[in-house]
Amino acid sequence: MLVSTLLSSLIVTSSYSLLPSQSMIEYNAANMKLPSLASKPEHAVVVADPTFWGPFVPRDTFTTSSSFSEESPSVAESDVSSIGEFDSEDVVQGAVSPRIPLQWVFKGLTLWLEYEQYDNDLTKAIEHAVRVYGTERIPVAHSTAIYGMTHLSEQEAIGKLAKVSEVIKRWPDMDRPQGVTQDIAQEGRPGQVCSIAWAELTLSTNNDHERALDELYKLFDVPAKREGSWTPHISLAYDNPENTILNLPDTFSYVMQHPSLMKGRRVKAISLWNTAGKMANWQCLDRVFFTNP
Repeated sequence: MLVSTLLSSLIVTSSYSLLPSQSMIEYNAANMKLPSLASKPEHAVVVADPTFWGPFVPRDTFTTSSSFSEESPSVAESDVSSIGEFDSEDVVQGAVSPRIPLQWVFKGLTLWLEYEQYDNDLTKAIEHAVRVYGTERIPVAHSTAIYGMTHLSEQEAIGKLAKVSEVIKRWPDMDRPQGVTQDIAQEGRPGQVCSIAWAELTLSTNNDHERALDELYKLFDVPAKREGSWTPHISLAYDNPENTILNLPDTFSYVMQHPSLMKGRRVKAISLWNTAGKMANWQCLDRVFFTNP
């Protein structure tokens, strides 16, 4: 059975985002027994039974990692180049009532990396979150390369985006995700620029990615110096941090049912977005496609 095969190699790391304590728990597929956790009782972890695929109530933070070993399927090349065909469609009508739209006010101009997909798997994962949680739909599956630029006008940034191919012929491929994460960010914490809850596929960087990102910072004349390594990820859902409905067991279960989400993939494009305001206000300004090898 697929579920048993995948569960046999999974380790779940749990920590409540507002607490300093962290615990490691082994997810044993044979008997589903979990050792006791060192976290506070009011934040006790509940792990999903793999036969249940619905939403879970726990508000705790989980991080999972897996060792999927299937070979990546071939990916059909896309000839679509218009902005509109890649942008957000109407919000999926879910089985739950819509939640309050994301209230965080974002800023500036932002660069996203967009990925080739296996049978539209990333988009389907985002739509699944909308149906299950009633949260706002993330416009496009992406990883943020540079967030919140305020030193350039839209036209200046569009002009620089047109020159990306002169400095980066092709963005290095992304390795398979290192895990699945659900967490709450708080503005001001290291590496966190907003206060939101989110669920993600956690990716990893390498020297090739760091060099490409350095070139991107130079091209866009970003005044702020990069601090630390890039932390790429593909967000599947956003929610307000207060009483968030997002939880790891549901995301974890969905990924287990759709193992292509845990495969490496090629970066097909880089897009420029005006992310000033709330997520409902975001607009794609332009997009540049990378050439195939």
